[in-house]
Amino acid sequence: MRLIRCLLYTGFCILLTGLVSPQASAGPSFDADRQGLEKLSANAGAELHRGFQKFHEMLMYLELKEPLHATEAKAAALQHFNESAVLFKKVTASAPERKILYQPRDDSEKEAIAAFQNRLKELGIAEPDTEKQLASLAVTVVTRHIHVLEKSSFKATKADYPSLRKALRSQALLLDLGILTSIVWSLSADQPGGSS
Repeated sequence: MRLIRCLLYTGFCILLTGLVSPQASAGPSFDADRQGLEKLSANAGAELHRGFQKFHEMLMYLELKEPLHATEAKAAALQHFNESAVLFKKVTASAPERKILYQPRDDSEKEAIAAFQNRLKELGIAEPDTEKQLASLAVTVVTRHIHVLEKSSFKATKADYPSLRKALRSQALLLDLGILTSIVWSLSADQPGGSS
C-alpha cells in the first residue's frame, strides 16, 4: 500500500500546484469566467469535487482493507461524477460561440496556455476555438474519468495497483486540465472583446 500512499501524495501535490496558480480568477475546475455561467459552472465543479472526495474515501477504505466500504464509496463517487457531467453539459449548452483569444500578455500567461495546449495534446483532444468548445472539455474528460472508474475493480490487494494507477492518473489529468481550462476562460475574458 506504499505505492497507493505515494500516488496519493503525488496527486495531492499536483492539485496544490494547480490551486495556487495566480491566473485563475474563478474556481479551480473548468470554471466558466462568464456572467450567467459562473453559478452553474461552480455547481458543476463542486459536484466534481464531491466525486473526488468519495474517490479518496474509497482509497481510505482500501488502505484499511475494507473492500465492501471501498466499493460503496466508489459507487457514490461515480454518482457525483455523473451528476457533474450533467451539469457541465448544461454549461456547454449555455456557453457562447465566442472565439477564444489565446493572446498571452506575459510569461506566466504564455506558460499557462502552453501547458493547456500540451495537456490537450497528451489527451488527444483538439484545441477548442470557441468558448462552447472550451466548456465541452469538462464533459469529455469527466466522462473519460467515469469510464476509467467503471472499468476498475478494487479488492484491497496488490492486484489493485494497475487499476489504481490508471484511476489516479486519470484524476490528476482531470484536475490539471480543470485548472488550466479555468485559466484559459479567465485570460480570454480579460482580452479586448472578452467579457467577464
